[in-house]
Amino acid sequence: MIDLLLDRPRLARCQFVFTEIKGRPAIFWQTQKAARGSNPGARIPRARAIPGGFVVLIDTRERYPYRFVGRDVATERIALGAGDYGVESGDILTAVVERKTFENLVASLSDGTLAFQMQRLAEISRAAVVVEGRYCAVQARARPNRVHR
Repeated sequence: MIDLLLDRPRLARCQFVFTEIKGRPAIFWQTQKAARGSNPGARIPRARAIPGGFVVLIDTRERYPYRFVGRDVATERIALGAGDYGVESGDILTAVVERKTFENLVASLSDGTLAFQMQRLAEISRAAVVVEGRYCAVQARARPNRVHR
């Protein structure tokens, strides 16, 4: 399952659910309302503050890193094996984020590099892919072409 937090006023939380139907892989998209209906009483994760802040590791190959202005975090540039951003606990990389623009996501899906990135992310206990872009662009790309008569 992949949880999405979208930058829009209503139904900001959505999910991709990966499952199997009759032995064949299937992917479903469900809104926040549908997710609550299918799993009533489930806890929805909320953001929590970490007292004293923490250090965000930024991959040296990240061309335009997020600056975390106004946040209680320090940043450090380091070559990460997976992801664009990471957080350490002691000397262990505990969480990573792969940041993509919508155009970069489409390109990495097309050329196959996303599969390798996902494989490296799977080696980390907590990993996420963040896609930056307008929701309408995702919808327009996801719709199949229709033949008009």
